[in-house]
This record gives sequence, C-alpha cells and structure tokens, in this order.
Amino acid sequence: MEQNEFRNEINIADLWEVFTDHIWQIVLAGLLVFALFTGYSVITYQAEYTSTATVYLIRQKDEGSTSSNITYNDFSLALSTVNDCTRTFKSHKVLDQVISNLGMSISYEQLSRMITITNPTSTRFLEISVTTYRADDAKEIVDMLCSVGSASIMDVMGIDQVNLVDEGTESNVPSNSMITPMCFIVGLAAAVIVYAVYLLIFMFNDKISTPDDIEKYFGLSVLGLIPNAVEASGQKYGKYGKYIKYGKYGGSSAQNGGNTAK
Repeated sequence: MEQNEFRNEINIADLWEVFTDHIWQIVLAGLLVFALFTGYSVITYQAEYTSTATVYLIRQKDEGSTSSNITYNDFSLALSTVNDCTRTFKSHKVLDQVISNLGMSISYEQLSRMITITNPTSTRFLEISVTTYRADDAKEIVDMLCSVGSASIMDVMGIDQVNLVDEGTESNVPSNSMITPMCFIVGLAAAVIVYAVYLLIFMFNDKISTPDDIEKYFGLSVLGLIPNAVEASGQKYGKYGKYIKYGKYGGSSAQNGGNTAK
C-alpha cells in the first residue's frame, strides 16, 4: 500500500516520538532485566582472589660479544622470545610439575584457566597472575609457577636467567564484584530490544489515527472533525442510550409498562 511506503520513510522526529511515547515501558524493561541478572549474580556470587608476580627475562650472553652488543642483542632477543616464554609458563611440563609439587587435585585445564600472563609493551617483564577462591592459594600457586616456569625457560630456551622481580601478592579484597558489567549490558540490551519492537510496530502500522497522519502521509488538510457518538459514550444510542435502554424515553421498560396497563 502507498500508506506503508510513507510509513516506512521514518526520520529522527519519528524515532524520538516512538521513544518518548514508550519511554516508561523501555526503562522498566531494562530495569527489570538488570534486576533479574543482578539478583542471579548475587545469589551465585563466589569471591575470587588474584595474586600477581613479576619476572624479568635476561638473554644468555654470547662469548666474544662487546658490552654494547650484549645489551642490544639481549634486549632484542628477549623481546622476540616473550611469547615463547609465555607459552612455556602454561605448558603441560610446567603446570603438571606445579600440580605435583603442591599436591593439588585439579587438572591441567583447570589450572591453566586460573593463569593470566601479560607483557607490558616493549619490556622484558612478564606479569603472571593466578586467580582462585582463596587468597593464600593464589599466592602459593603463582610463586610455585614462577619457580618451575623460570627453571624450564632457562633449560629449554636461550635465556640465561629469569629474575623474580616481585613475589606473588596476597590480598583479602576480592578481585571480582557481585554486580558484573554484564548485568548493565544485558539491561541495556533489553531496553534496546523493547524500543526496537515498538519501532517496528510503528513502521508497519498503516492506520490513520490522527488528522496529522492524514496531512503527513497524504498531503491533505483536514477541514473539520465529526465526533463519533458511539465511541464517546460507549452506548448504541449515544449519550441518551442508557435512558432509552431502561425505558425512560419509551424503551423496552415503557413497553412492558404499557402491556401491563392493558
């Protein structure tokens, strides 16, 4: 229909109108979903603690190299092997040894998921973090990981020494929170979905509801309006319908009265 073609051509004013007309439904939907996800997060919340240690990579020195060459080659090679060192720290050989040394009853995959290794840009530092449900366990694991991993790197790769800069930290403050950013994202997504639904309804609505619609979609000016008495009163006979129905002006009750009189 031509009306649908007009309706599908929406502008910023239409978008704003849809939003303002249904702002409470949109806001309530977002708040409701946010509250549900927040409640679920609080009920299922389990505190996690993170311990972080820092190590420094030193390249093995070549015999006969000058002091300046050693410094430059040391730096360039160490940077190029950072990813290899990161992979070594999370290798089966290292993690299986950590599990054995600490007597833990977890698998390699479980321990690997607890570990995060980052490399600050253009440095030879590796920051190794372990996250567990107990602060002392996190520190114990990260310290053992640095010890076993450093020995493995020196044994396998061309690294002369891996210095431990900072031992694992121990904090009683959880590293995670009850209300996660996902709760806000899901709540916002719910509000956007509700708005999109109302916008689609608006776009596919081909009814002419107001005089403004006639002027907008057909380019015609409305000269006057004829009131609808049925819709205004909700009765078959307009505002006098209730009197006619009950016989005050000659309706069914009056007829019954006439029959009785006969």
